[in-house]
Amino acid sequence: MKRQNFIILLFFCSLLQAQPSGVYQNPILHADYSDPDVIRVGDDFYMTASSFNCVPGLPILHSKD
Repeated sequence: MKRQNFIILLFFCSLLQAQPSGVYQNPILHADYSDPDVIRVGDDFYMTASSFNCVPGLPILHSKD
């Protein structure tokens, strides 16, 4: 009985498909931005974060969306 259940489980697992990778609209930040702060000024967004490992100081990033 256990073997039959195991075979059925394997069969159903083989029917599962990985989710297709979707298209990501916004750019991904390839850096270590810990403790981010975001503010909105009109239609613009500004982000700053402590990134002392990659770039010394506090970089300010800008986005319209």
